[in-house]
Amino acid sequence: MSAGTASLTINSLQDLGSGSSSSGYAKFIFMAGSIFNGGKLLLDSAATLHILSDCLLFTSYTLITSHTPHDFISIGDTQDVSIAGHGTVVFEAQLPNGYYKITLHNALHIPKLAANLVSLGTLQQQEVSVVSYENGLSLRFNGQEVFHASLVDTLYHINHCQIQKVSAYIVTSGSLRLWH
Repeated sequence: MSAGTASLTINSLQDLGSGSSSSGYAKFIFMAGSIFNGGKLLLDSAATLHILSDCLLFTSYTLITSHTPHDFISIGDTQDVSIAGHGTVVFEAQLPNGYYKITLHNALHIPKLAANLVSLGTLQQQEVSVVSYENGLSLRFNGQEVFHASLVDTLYHINHCQIQKVSAYIVTSGSLRLWH
């Protein structure tokens, strides 16, 4: 995919089916995970790419070890800052009727940046449309609302959460014994 590509998918639970095992069916499913709600995401109409300062938002990441002149960007005060890496960012956009999984490919990681910026222009190049309302913006893909950005002190904050590492364990035993 090219730089700045955004793909949008619906986050849904997967059906485990009947699940056969030596004892018939799975008796328990244990899930462990942590939800990361920090790392404010701002929708920015001036950013030319998705640029994030928080490395915890990346689900895949490539570190830039040897810097060339192309590994820097100029920010608002014309200062050049180095790009630490690039990768994929996944977050869940919160809507009144549920969550949508949003994937931003080829996002840049710049630790010195004061905010996490999602490029509105890059999203619009991917056929995401914007509807303005009194307290913010609604973004739509293929006619379906995929996320909101609330207007707070003249900045558009994306309503989101991000799931960090999640593990699931299926136990087929008929008893549950303390294992730790």
